[in-house]
Amino acid sequence: MRTFARIGHFHNNTLLKISIDSFLKFETLKIESDLLINNGHFEHDRFTIDNEQEKIQDLEFLLLKESIKVVVFLGAFLESYFFELSAIIFGQKHTKTILINLIYRVN
Repeated sequence: MRTFARIGHFHNNTLLKISIDSFLKFETLKIESDLLINNGHFEHDRFTIDNEQEKIQDLEFLLLKESIKVVVFLGAFLESYFFELSAIIFGQKHTKTILINLIYRVN
């Protein structure tokens, strides 16, 4: 039986997999972006022959998107993991009481 704190291992593993995949994609995009920034344009007699600025901007957008995905999904994974751990250690009823107290203290 699922309860409020327990969302299941499948969901937890999915959140972790999405965050890891996004982080690995971020690393790959960062390397590509750095290479383009360092070697992104070629000049001859002060005239730009080839400019990769548009590609660099696209990569920067993708980097931002992947970094947001890492933060959101890893945060959701950690929240779910700690709720699950608390429910296992302290019990469902005590965990619910602790969470309700935390919610009312914040507000």
